[in-house]
Amino acid sequence: MDFLHVAYRKGSLDGLIADIAARFSLPEIEDLSKGELRAILSEFLELAEFYTFTARTSAFKKIDGDVPIGLLGADREDHRIWPHMIWFAWASPRNKLECALRFITDMRTDNIIYVWDRDEDHMFWVRMAQYGVLRIVGKSEGHWTDGATSVLWRSQGYRKPPPDASTR
Repeated sequence: MDFLHVAYRKGSLDGLIADIAARFSLPEIEDLSKGELRAILSEFLELAEFYTFTARTSAFKKIDGDVPIGLLGADREDHRIWPHMIWFAWASPRNKLECALRFITDMRTDNIIYVWDRDEDHMFWVRMAQYGVLRIVGKSEGHWTDGATSVLWRSQGYRKPPPDASTR
C-alpha cells in the first residue's frame, strides 16, 4: 500500500480516485492519508480482478529488485477480459510496454482480451499489434463520454477449450 500512496501523491491515481468519487456519489476527494486511501481503495479493489505490474526501475535506486509500476483492473465475462491499466508516474515507456506485453502474452491463450484505446495511448497499442499479440477490431466514434473516438483491439492466440467429455 505504500507504493499506492506514493503513486497517489504523484498524481498517478487521480483518474481512478475521480472515478470512485463519481461512481459512489462521494464529494471531491483530495489530500488523502495512507489510511483514508487504503479504506477507499480496499472496497474498490474488490469490484474486479486486479494485478500489480512490477519491474526494475531507476526511480528507486535504493531498492534492489522489482518495484510496483502500475495496476491492471480486469473486468471478466466468461473467457473475455477488459483490462484497464493505471501506470505510476515512475513507470518508463519500456516498463509499460514489457509489462503489458507480458500480461497479454500470459493471458491470451485462455482468454480473449479486448482493449478500448484513447488517442493519447493509441501508438502504445499499435506497438502491441506490431508484436503480434493484438489486432484492430474497429473504431467507435464518440465512444468516450467526452466524445472522443476509440479503437477496439482484440488479442490473438485464443484457443477454445476442448469440449467437456461429459457433454459429448
